[in-house]
Amino acid sequence: MNRQHAGKPVLVITGASGLIGRRLAKKFADEYNVVALDIEALHVEGVCWIRCDLTNEDAVYAALETLKSKYGTQIASVIHLAAYYDFSGEPSPLYSELTVEGTRRLLRGLRSFTVEQFVFSSSLLVQESSDNDHSITAYSPVDAEWDYPQSKLEAERVIAEERGETPTVILRIAGVYDEDCHSVPIGQQIARIFEKQLESYFFPGDM
Repeated sequence: MNRQHAGKPVLVITGASGLIGRRLAKKFADEYNVVALDIEALHVEGVCWIRCDLTNEDAVYAALETLKSKYGTQIASVIHLAAYYDFSGEPSPLYSELTVEGTRRLLRGLRSFTVEQFVFSSSLLVQESSDNDHSITAYSPVDAEWDYPQSKLEAERVIAEERGETPTVILRIAGVYDEDCHSVPIGQQIARIFEKQLESYFFPGDM
């Protein structure tokens, strides 16, 4: 490990240039050696960006070798955010190549590291819809109804198969947006409410 990086644990974030990843990178940059694995460059002070294309096996292994040369083989946590999504509902091979098989390539490449924790951002959309009087929990049935949640659910299965002894956390996240409403579904919902074109029941509540 380079002497300049000694003393702080290593945190790896895939998809770090995205809405969630960028904020996590900034949040943890002081406490950790944050390494951003992404195709898009991330220019955040204190964060090391390593270009990584999860759809390409050679690129994944090259990125991880660079990671190893800079920081060694001990990783405190991998936060795996990289995935393909398209709210148009159109099919795409990237659901398989990036979200599913990209996860497999990453986990297999990490076998030469000691990873204390692997965190995967899945989606609440993998859960089966519930009646009004039944809460959805981590133990509720799953029923992914289109390509995006199907790819997330399949990636969860890949993690179970490939993680080995690495502790894993699956976060089935619901709609994520910031103060500028950077979320296509939330923006569409706001537009429908404003135009009084509701497609289902609307239940207001406390924020």
